[in-house]
Amino acid sequence: MTTIIIHVTRDDIDRGRQGDCKSCPVALALRRAVRCDFAVGDQLVSFYPEEGGLFHRPLPPNVVDHINVFDVCGEMHPFSFALDLPETLTAEEPPCQPDPIVTHPPSSSTPAGATPTAT
Repeated sequence: MTTIIIHVTRDDIDRGRQGDCKSCPVALALRRAVRCDFAVGDQLVSFYPEEGGLFHRPLPPNVVDHINVFDVCGEMHPFSFALDLPETLTAEEPPCQPDPIVTHPPSSSTPAGATPTAT
């Protein structure tokens, strides 16, 4: 088991849907941290690893409170919480890669090697 920290951001809250086990703010935050399918319930998260099986983790009481308030009122503030998961379920951080540099040839109607003339 490894402990991961889940950060529920303002963006997760703004995009989250009330009563949706796959698109509530907690689910959106979890999506960044795990690499398998899952469903967020009101008391636990059910994980469905690619290799098969089912794995449940209870949610901390404060997370349950946040979900219940969001489902009823649509209100939540950003917060973080810890969750113990098997390492096989945690997402690996992709390596940081710079944006590709795109170069474009100069646009000109003058053929290569010719001298442009004023018109």
